[in-house]
Amino acid sequence: MRRISANYVFPVDGPPIRNGIVETDDDGTIRKVYNFDGKMLELAHTEFLNGVLVPGLINMHTHLEYSWVPRVLPEGKGMPHFIEHMMASHRPEDYMDSIERADNFMYKNGTVAVADIANTSKTKEIKKQSGIRYYTFAEITGLKSQIANKRLEHTKKVAADFNASGLPAFITPHAPYSISPKLWELLQKEIKPSQMLSIHNQEAAAENEMFHNGAGELMDLFKKLNLIDDQFQHTGKSSLQSLPSFINENPLLLIHNTFTQEKDINHLLQNRKAPTGWVLCPSSNEQITGQLPDIKTLKKADFPIMLGTDSTASGASLSLLDEIKILQQKLNLPFNRILAWATLNAAKFMGWDDLGSFTPGKKPGINVITGFDFNTHALKSTAKIRRIL
Repeated sequence: MRRISANYVFPVDGPPIRNGIVETDDDGTIRKVYNFDGKMLELAHTEFLNGVLVPGLINMHTHLEYSWVPRVLPEGKGMPHFIEHMMASHRPEDYMDSIERADNFMYKNGTVAVADIANTSKTKEIKKQSGIRYYTFAEITGLKSQIANKRLEHTKKVAADFNASGLPAFITPHAPYSISPKLWELLQKEIKPSQMLSIHNQEAAAENEMFHNGAGELMDLFKKLNLIDDQFQHTGKSSLQSLPSFINENPLLLIHNTFTQEKDINHLLQNRKAPTGWVLCPSSNEQITGQLPDIKTLKKADFPIMLGTDSTASGASLSLLDEIKILQQKLNLPFNRILAWATLNAAKFMGWDDLGSFTPGKKPGINVITGFDFNTHALKSTAKIRRIL
Protein backbone atom coordinates (compact mmCIF):
# COMPACT_ATOMS: atom_id res chain seq x y z
CA MET A 1 0.00 0.00 0.00
CA ARG A 2 1.09 3.59 -0.71
CA ARG A 3 -0.28 6.92 0.45
CA ILE A 4 0.70 9.97 -1.58
CA SER A 5 -0.27 13.54 -0.77
CA ALA A 6 0.35 16.97 -2.28
CA ASN A 7 -0.83 20.56 -1.96
CA TYR A 8 -3.77 19.61 -4.17
CA VAL A 9 -5.16 16.38 -5.55
CA PHE A 10 -7.08 16.62 -8.83
CA PRO A 11 -9.13 13.40 -8.95
CA VAL A 12 -10.88 14.54 -12.18
CA ASP A 13 -14.12 12.76 -11.26
CA GLY A 14 -14.64 15.47 -8.64
CA PRO A 15 -13.36 18.90 -7.57
CA PRO A 16 -9.73 19.41 -6.54
CA ILE A 17 -8.90 18.48 -2.95
CA ARG A 18 -6.55 20.64 -0.93
CA ASN A 19 -4.03 18.53 1.01
CA GLY A 20 -5.76 15.36 -0.19
CA ILE A 21 -4.21 11.90 0.04
CA VAL A 22 -4.38 9.19 -2.63
CA GLU A 23 -4.15 5.66 -1.23
CA THR A 24 -3.29 2.77 -3.54
CA ASP A 25 -2.65 -0.95 -3.44
CA ASP A 26 0.87 -2.12 -4.19
CA ASP A 27 -0.08 -2.56 -7.87
CA GLY A 28 -1.30 1.05 -8.17
CA THR A 29 -5.04 0.39 -7.88
CA ILE A 30 -6.78 3.29 -6.16
CA ARG A 31 -8.17 2.31 -2.77
CA LYS A 32 -9.33 5.67 -1.45
CA VAL A 33 -8.94 9.43 -1.86
CA TYR A 34 -8.94 11.25 1.47
CA ASN A 35 -10.50 14.70 1.77
CA PHE A 36 -9.92 16.51 5.06
CA ASP A 37 -11.57 19.75 3.91
CA GLY A 38 -8.23 21.41 3.31
CA LYS A 39 -6.70 20.48 6.65
CA MET A 40 -3.32 18.80 6.62
CA LEU A 41 -3.78 15.60 8.61
CA GLU A 42 -1.15 12.93 8.79
CA LEU A 43 -1.81 9.27 8.07
CA ALA A 44 0.87 6.67 8.63
CA HIS A 45 3.37 6.17 5.79
CA THR A 46 2.14 9.16 3.76
CA GLU A 47 4.56 10.63 1.19
CA PHE A 48 4.07 14.39 0.75
CA LEU A 49 5.02 16.00 -2.58
CA ASN A 50 5.10 19.69 -3.35
CA GLY A 51 2.73 20.33 -6.25
CA VAL A 52 -0.50 18.74 -7.48
CA LEU A 53 -1.35 15.10 -8.08
CA VAL A 54 -3.14 14.17 -11.32
CA PRO A 55 -4.00 10.84 -12.96
CA GLY A 56 -1.94 9.46 -15.84
CA LEU A 57 -2.44 11.37 -19.10
CA ILE A 58 -3.85 9.89 -22.31
CA ASN A 59 -2.41 11.09 -25.63
CA MET A 60 -5.07 10.66 -28.30
CA HIS A 61 -2.95 11.47 -31.35
CA THR A 62 0.69 10.74 -32.04
CA HIS A 63 2.85 9.50 -34.91
CA LEU A 64 5.46 7.60 -32.90
CA GLU A 65 7.22 6.27 -35.99
CA TYR A 66 7.98 9.84 -37.11
CA SER A 67 9.81 10.75 -33.91
CA TRP A 68 13.03 11.13 -35.90
CA VAL A 69 11.63 13.90 -38.14
CA PRO A 70 12.85 17.41 -37.22
CA ARG A 71 10.21 20.05 -36.51
CA VAL A 72 9.06 21.94 -39.59
CA LEU A 73 10.36 25.50 -39.87
CA PRO A 74 9.43 28.26 -40.26
CA GLU A 75 6.10 27.98 -38.48
CA GLY A 76 2.74 28.96 -39.90
CA LYS A 77 3.59 28.25 -43.55
CA GLY A 78 0.61 25.97 -44.14
CA MET A 79 -0.13 22.35 -44.96
CA PRO A 80 1.61 22.13 -48.38
CA HIS A 81 4.86 23.35 -46.80
CA PHE A 82 4.51 20.73 -44.08
CA ILE A 83 3.82 17.92 -46.57
CA GLU A 84 6.88 18.87 -48.61
CA HIS A 85 8.93 18.99 -45.40
CA MET A 86 7.85 15.44 -44.56
CA MET A 87 8.56 14.17 -48.06
CA ALA A 88 12.02 15.76 -48.09
CA SER A 89 13.06 14.39 -44.67
CA HIS A 90 15.62 11.58 -44.87
CA ARG A 91 15.39 8.89 -42.22
CA PRO A 92 18.72 8.42 -40.38
CA GLU A 93 20.19 5.00 -39.72
CA ASP A 94 19.58 5.30 -35.98
CA TYR A 95 15.93 6.38 -36.35
CA MET A 96 14.76 3.56 -34.06
CA ASP A 97 16.72 5.17 -31.24
CA SER A 98 14.64 8.32 -31.71
CA ILE A 99 11.45 6.29 -31.52
CA GLU A 100 12.56 4.55 -28.34
CA ARG A 101 13.53 7.87 -26.76
CA ALA A 102 10.13 9.28 -27.67
CA ASP A 103 8.35 6.37 -26.00
CA ASN A 104 10.51 6.77 -22.87
CA PHE A 105 9.89 10.52 -22.85
CA MET A 106 6.12 10.08 -22.89
CA TYR A 107 6.29 7.47 -20.14
CA LYS A 108 8.45 9.63 -17.84
CA ASN A 109 6.23 12.65 -18.54
CA GLY A 110 3.13 10.98 -17.23
CA THR A 111 1.51 9.42 -20.30
CA VAL A 112 -0.18 6.10 -19.55
CA ALA A 113 -1.95 5.43 -22.86
CA VAL A 114 -1.61 6.53 -26.49
CA ALA A 115 -3.75 6.37 -29.63
CA ASP A 116 -0.97 6.19 -32.20
CA ILE A 117 -0.98 6.49 -35.98
CA ALA A 118 1.20 4.04 -37.90
CA ASN A 119 2.00 3.67 -41.59
CA THR A 120 4.32 0.74 -40.92
CA SER A 121 4.75 -1.82 -38.14
CA LYS A 122 8.28 -0.64 -37.28
CA THR A 123 7.20 0.50 -33.80
CA LYS A 124 5.68 -2.80 -32.71
CA GLU A 125 8.65 -4.11 -30.70
CA ILE A 126 9.04 -0.82 -28.82
CA LYS A 127 5.30 -0.78 -28.11
CA LYS A 128 5.42 -4.37 -26.84
CA GLN A 129 8.13 -3.48 -24.32
CA SER A 130 6.67 -0.11 -23.35
CA GLY A 131 5.03 0.79 -20.05
CA ILE A 132 2.48 2.73 -22.10
CA ARG A 133 -0.78 1.20 -23.36
CA TYR A 134 -0.95 1.64 -27.14
CA TYR A 135 -3.93 1.52 -29.48
CA THR A 136 -2.69 1.71 -33.07
CA PHE A 137 -4.50 3.12 -36.06
CA ALA A 138 -2.97 1.67 -39.23
CA GLU A 139 -3.30 4.68 -41.49
CA ILE A 140 -4.02 4.51 -45.20
CA THR A 141 -3.62 7.17 -47.90
CA GLY A 142 -3.85 7.16 -51.68
CA LEU A 143 -5.29 9.67 -54.13
CA LYS A 144 -4.54 7.60 -57.25
CA SER A 145 -7.16 4.97 -58.10
CA GLN A 146 -4.60 2.59 -59.62
CA ILE A 147 -2.75 2.20 -56.31
CA ALA A 148 -5.86 1.67 -54.15
CA ASN A 149 -5.66 -2.14 -53.94
CA LYS A 150 -1.92 -2.11 -53.25
CA ARG A 151 -2.29 0.49 -50.50
CA LEU A 152 -5.08 -1.46 -48.83
CA GLU A 153 -3.13 -4.71 -48.84
CA HIS A 154 -0.11 -2.95 -47.32
CA THR A 155 -2.19 -1.35 -44.56
CA LYS A 156 -3.97 -4.62 -43.78
CA LYS A 157 -0.55 -6.21 -43.29
CA VAL A 158 0.53 -3.38 -40.97
CA ALA A 159 -2.55 -3.90 -38.79
CA ALA A 160 -2.07 -7.68 -38.85
CA ASP A 161 1.57 -7.32 -37.72
CA PHE A 162 0.54 -5.32 -34.67
CA ASN A 163 -2.34 -7.63 -33.81
CA ALA A 164 -0.11 -10.70 -34.10
CA SER A 165 2.16 -9.07 -31.51
CA GLY A 166 -0.72 -8.65 -29.09
CA LEU A 167 -1.15 -4.95 -29.88
CA PRO A 168 -4.64 -3.81 -30.96
CA ALA A 169 -4.56 -2.16 -34.38
CA PHE A 170 -7.22 -1.23 -36.92
CA ILE A 171 -7.23 0.41 -40.35
CA THR A 172 -8.20 4.06 -40.58
CA PRO A 173 -8.32 6.53 -43.49
CA HIS A 174 -5.91 9.45 -43.06
CA ALA A 175 -8.10 12.38 -44.14
CA PRO A 176 -10.83 13.32 -46.61
CA TYR A 177 -8.25 14.97 -48.88
CA SER A 178 -5.94 11.93 -49.13
CA ILE A 179 -8.31 9.11 -50.18
CA SER A 180 -9.45 8.42 -53.75
CA PRO A 181 -13.05 7.39 -54.53
CA LYS A 182 -11.75 3.92 -55.43
CA LEU A 183 -10.01 3.57 -52.08
CA TRP A 184 -13.13 4.73 -50.23
CA GLU A 185 -15.04 2.03 -52.10
CA LEU A 186 -12.58 -0.62 -50.90
CA LEU A 187 -12.58 0.73 -47.36
CA GLN A 188 -16.36 0.56 -47.15
CA LYS A 189 -16.09 -3.22 -47.66
CA GLU A 190 -13.13 -3.55 -45.29
CA ILE A 191 -14.14 -1.43 -42.29
CA LYS A 192 -16.68 -2.91 -39.89
CA PRO A 193 -19.38 -0.57 -38.51
CA SER A 194 -18.20 -0.97 -34.90
CA GLN A 195 -14.55 -0.18 -35.76
CA MET A 196 -13.14 3.06 -34.41
CA LEU A 197 -11.60 5.51 -36.88
CA SER A 198 -9.16 8.38 -36.40
CA ILE A 199 -9.32 10.94 -39.20
CA HIS A 200 -7.36 14.17 -39.66
CA ASN A 201 -10.00 16.85 -40.07
CA GLN A 202 -9.83 20.42 -41.38
CA GLU A 203 -6.29 21.00 -40.18
CA ALA A 204 -5.84 23.64 -42.87
CA ALA A 205 -8.18 25.93 -44.80
CA ALA A 206 -6.83 24.45 -48.05
CA GLU A 207 -8.63 21.17 -47.28
CA ASN A 208 -12.01 22.86 -47.45
CA GLU A 209 -11.01 24.82 -50.56
CA MET A 210 -10.04 21.58 -52.32
CA PHE A 211 -13.55 20.19 -51.86
CA HIS A 212 -15.48 23.43 -52.25
CA ASN A 213 -14.12 24.28 -55.69
CA GLY A 214 -11.34 21.84 -56.62
CA ALA A 215 -8.65 24.50 -56.21
CA GLY A 216 -6.28 25.92 -53.65
CA GLU A 217 -2.69 25.36 -52.55
CA LEU A 218 -3.26 21.77 -51.45
CA MET A 219 -4.75 20.80 -54.81
CA ASP A 220 -1.93 22.64 -56.57
CA LEU A 221 0.64 20.60 -54.62
CA PHE A 222 -1.02 17.28 -55.41
CA LYS A 223 -1.14 18.14 -59.09
CA LYS A 224 2.47 19.30 -59.12
CA LEU A 225 3.60 16.03 -57.53
CA ASN A 226 1.22 13.96 -59.69
CA LEU A 227 -0.40 12.46 -56.60
CA ILE A 228 -4.07 12.84 -57.51
CA ASP A 229 -6.42 11.44 -60.14
CA ASP A 230 -7.11 13.84 -63.02
CA GLN A 231 -10.80 13.05 -62.67
CA PHE A 232 -11.02 14.27 -59.05
CA GLN A 233 -14.45 15.81 -58.52
CA HIS A 234 -14.97 18.53 -55.93
CA THR A 235 -18.19 18.33 -53.94
CA GLY A 236 -19.06 21.97 -53.34
CA LYS A 237 -19.02 21.21 -49.60
CA SER A 238 -16.41 21.27 -46.86
CA SER A 239 -13.93 18.42 -46.55
CA LEU A 240 -15.70 17.11 -43.43
CA GLN A 241 -19.08 17.14 -45.13
CA SER A 242 -17.51 15.30 -48.08
CA LEU A 243 -16.68 12.18 -46.07
CA PRO A 244 -18.60 9.10 -47.28
CA SER A 245 -21.78 8.37 -45.36
CA PHE A 246 -20.81 4.82 -44.35
CA ILE A 247 -18.44 6.08 -41.66
CA ASN A 248 -21.39 7.60 -39.79
CA GLU A 249 -21.77 4.11 -38.33
CA ASN A 250 -18.22 4.12 -36.91
CA PRO A 251 -16.97 5.61 -33.65
CA LEU A 252 -14.90 8.52 -34.88
CA LEU A 253 -12.04 10.62 -33.59
CA LEU A 254 -11.75 13.87 -35.52
CA ILE A 255 -8.19 15.18 -35.24
CA HIS A 256 -7.22 18.90 -35.28
CA ASN A 257 -10.51 20.60 -36.34
CA THR A 258 -8.74 23.94 -36.74
CA PHE A 259 -11.06 25.16 -39.50
CA THR A 260 -14.26 23.38 -38.48
CA GLN A 261 -17.29 25.67 -38.69
CA GLU A 262 -20.81 25.64 -37.29
CA LYS A 263 -22.27 24.25 -40.52
CA ASP A 264 -19.92 21.28 -40.15
CA ILE A 265 -21.19 20.76 -36.59
CA ASN A 266 -24.77 20.76 -37.86
CA HIS A 267 -23.84 18.21 -40.51
CA LEU A 268 -22.40 15.89 -37.87
CA LEU A 269 -25.39 16.27 -35.58
CA GLN A 270 -27.76 15.43 -38.41
CA ASN A 271 -25.85 12.43 -39.74
CA ARG A 272 -23.64 10.80 -37.10
CA LYS A 273 -25.00 7.54 -35.63
CA ALA A 274 -21.97 6.54 -33.55
CA PRO A 275 -19.84 8.22 -30.86
CA THR A 276 -17.78 11.18 -32.08
CA GLY A 277 -14.91 12.97 -30.37
CA TRP A 278 -12.75 16.03 -31.01
CA VAL A 279 -8.98 15.65 -30.57
CA LEU A 280 -6.99 18.87 -30.34
CA CYS A 281 -3.25 19.20 -31.01
CA PRO A 282 -2.68 22.91 -30.34
CA SER A 283 1.12 22.93 -30.58
CA SER A 284 0.97 21.31 -34.02
CA ASN A 285 -1.78 23.68 -35.17
CA GLU A 286 0.27 26.71 -34.23
CA GLN A 287 3.30 25.32 -36.02
CA ILE A 288 1.55 24.43 -39.29
CA THR A 289 -1.10 27.14 -39.73
CA GLY A 290 -0.59 29.50 -36.80
CA GLN A 291 -4.21 29.07 -35.70
CA LEU A 292 -6.07 27.20 -32.97
CA PRO A 293 -9.50 25.53 -33.15
CA ASP A 294 -12.57 27.49 -32.11
CA ILE A 295 -13.49 25.72 -28.87
CA LYS A 296 -16.83 27.52 -28.54
CA THR A 297 -17.88 26.25 -31.96
CA LEU A 298 -16.74 22.69 -31.26
CA LYS A 299 -18.61 22.57 -27.95
CA LYS A 300 -21.90 23.23 -29.72
CA ALA A 301 -21.88 19.56 -30.70
CA ASP A 302 -21.38 18.40 -27.10
CA PHE A 303 -18.88 15.79 -28.29
CA PRO A 304 -16.09 14.98 -25.83
CA ILE A 305 -12.88 16.93 -26.33
CA MET A 306 -9.52 15.16 -25.98
CA LEU A 307 -5.88 16.08 -26.50
CA GLY A 308 -2.98 14.83 -28.61
CA THR A 309 0.56 15.98 -29.29
CA ASP A 310 0.83 15.00 -32.96
CA SER A 311 4.39 14.12 -34.06
CA THR A 312 7.70 15.80 -33.32
CA ALA A 313 7.61 17.04 -36.93
CA SER A 314 4.95 19.58 -35.97
CA GLY A 315 4.37 19.45 -32.21
CA ALA A 316 6.60 21.20 -29.66
CA SER A 317 7.17 17.90 -27.88
CA LEU A 318 5.34 14.69 -26.99
CA SER A 319 4.35 16.18 -23.62
CA LEU A 320 0.63 16.66 -23.06
CA LEU A 321 1.51 19.16 -20.35
CA ASP A 322 2.85 21.47 -23.08
CA GLU A 323 -0.48 21.19 -24.92
CA ILE A 324 -2.38 22.03 -21.74
CA LYS A 325 -0.16 25.09 -21.23
CA ILE A 326 -0.97 26.41 -24.71
CA LEU A 327 -4.73 26.06 -24.24
CA GLN A 328 -4.55 27.62 -20.81
CA GLN A 329 -2.42 30.56 -21.96
CA LYS A 330 -3.93 31.27 -25.38
CA LEU A 331 -7.60 30.48 -24.71
CA ASN A 332 -7.76 31.18 -20.96
CA LEU A 333 -9.32 27.79 -20.21
CA PRO A 334 -9.37 26.46 -16.62
CA PHE A 335 -6.82 23.78 -15.78
CA ASN A 336 -9.35 21.34 -14.30
CA ARG A 337 -11.37 21.33 -17.53
CA ILE A 338 -8.36 20.76 -19.80
CA LEU A 339 -7.10 18.04 -17.45
CA ALA A 340 -10.36 16.14 -17.98
CA TRP A 341 -9.77 16.33 -21.75
CA ALA A 342 -6.35 14.72 -21.26
CA THR A 343 -7.60 12.01 -18.90
CA LEU A 344 -11.20 11.02 -18.23
CA ASN A 345 -12.72 12.08 -21.57
CA ALA A 346 -10.19 9.98 -23.46
CA ALA A 347 -10.54 7.01 -21.11
CA LYS A 348 -14.32 7.00 -21.53
CA PHE A 349 -14.16 7.29 -25.31
CA MET A 350 -11.66 4.44 -25.62
CA GLY A 351 -13.43 2.22 -23.13
CA TRP A 352 -10.41 2.21 -20.83
CA ASP A 353 -12.44 1.97 -17.64
CA ASP A 354 -9.36 1.55 -15.43
CA LEU A 355 -7.84 4.90 -16.46
CA GLY A 356 -8.68 8.60 -16.36
CA SER A 357 -9.43 9.45 -12.71
CA PHE A 358 -8.64 8.62 -9.10
CA THR A 359 -11.89 6.69 -8.72
CA PRO A 360 -11.43 3.75 -6.30
CA GLY A 361 -10.90 0.51 -8.20
CA LYS A 362 -9.13 2.18 -11.12
CA LYS A 363 -5.41 1.93 -11.89
CA PRO A 364 -4.83 5.27 -13.65
CA GLY A 365 -1.24 6.05 -12.72
CA ILE A 366 -0.24 9.02 -10.57
CA ASN A 367 1.70 12.10 -11.70
CA VAL A 368 2.93 15.12 -9.80
CA ILE A 369 2.96 18.55 -11.44
CA THR A 370 5.28 21.22 -10.04
CA GLY A 371 5.25 24.89 -11.02
CA PHE A 372 1.55 25.26 -10.24
CA ASP A 373 -0.13 28.43 -8.99
CA PHE A 374 -2.22 27.29 -6.02
CA ASN A 375 -4.16 30.57 -5.89
CA THR A 376 -5.33 30.65 -9.51
CA HIS A 377 -5.20 26.88 -10.12
CA ALA A 378 -3.15 27.42 -13.25
CA LEU A 379 0.09 26.07 -14.64
CA LYS A 380 3.07 28.37 -14.50
CA SER A 381 5.28 28.60 -17.56
CA THR A 382 7.86 26.59 -15.61
CA ALA A 383 5.45 23.74 -14.81
CA LYS A 384 6.80 20.20 -15.13
CA ILE A 385 5.25 16.76 -14.76
CA ARG A 386 6.73 13.58 -13.39
CA ARG A 387 5.36 10.05 -13.12
CA ILE A 388 5.09 8.80 -9.54
CA LEU A 389 3.24 5.53 -10.05
